[in-house]
Amino acid sequence: MIKLNSSTTPSELAQILGTTYSKLKYFYYQLHISNCYTDFEISKKSGGSRLIEAPDEKLKLIQSRLAKLLNC
Repeated sequence: MIKLNSSTTPSELAQILGTTYSKLKYFYYQLHISNCYTDFEISKKSGGSRLIEAPDEKLKLIQSRLAKLLNC
């Protein structure tokens, strides 16, 4: 597995994450963050509710791949 380091370029990061640099730029610069998440509430055992903000599938995939790299 390839590891991140201080000389990793944005294009290399995209390749490591299994996507393209243009898609990463799209998520970062063009897509409004509120369009990447779905909000819903779930009930808590102790009463009341909890707000969940779940990422859409594309963002979730990138986040999980990045998490794996950072946890190595």
